Amino acid sequence: MFDTALAEEWKEGARERLSRRYKVEEAESMLRGKEDYTRFKLNEAFKSLDAYGDGTISIDELYQFLIQKGAEKKKDPNYDLTAFQREAIRQFFESVDVDGLGRIDM
Repeated sequence: MFDTALAEEWKEGARERLSRRYKVEEAESMLRGKEDYTRFKLNEAFKSLDAYGDGTISIDELYQFLIQKGAEKKKDPNYDLTAFQREAIRQFFESVDVDGLGRIDM
């Protein structure tokens, strides 16, 4: 027989343990299930690309993010994308910009 009170007590304990290790929002999404947690992680990744904070990602924001990550990885503050890389990124961007407005949104 399923004990609702016991389940709630376990959930509260799990919430407490998770919140020590993760941000509260992330811990809560874990408890709600895999789909919600995946949505949370995608939203977090989207926010990291959205440099202007307007809820969309432009190709310039994507370029800047990739340049920053490349510079960090190569430990080269002058790192830049090659023309070939920029073209590949532009083609990808256009393929996911479904409304053709030059911005990607969640």
